[in-house]
Amino acid sequence: MKIGDQKPVSPPVPGVDSAPEPVAPTDGAAFADQVEDVEGAEGADAASPLGDLDALAARIDRGDLAPDEAMRLLVDRVLDAQLGPDSPSAIRDQARSLVQEALASDPHLVALTHRLGGGE
Repeated sequence: MKIGDQKPVSPPVPGVDSAPEPVAPTDGAAFADQVEDVEGAEGADAASPLGDLDALAARIDRGDLAPDEAMRLLVDRVLDAQLGPDSPSAIRDQARSLVQEALASDPHLVALTHRLGGGE
């Protein structure tokens, strides 16, 4: 068979040849309106696995909590949310090690840690 012997193939026609219908572009403003209209969005921070970060920051500002201890508390909260509070200690220790390694080596996380005041 020669390459020139083949007949050209037409692209599929939407709605006819079981091709998907074309997707119309969305208006960015309409999307923003939909996001703002989500009910319960104001309570999203309270449902965060990190808990009430404003209260934690206030404790740091008052000197009731050291930044390094706050980081440990945040890591524990994340581990509780992701693994469960009753997860085996070996798994928690391994996960804690991975999180602490990321906090120490990822440039973005290091910068955030320093902003909190927990960096060395």
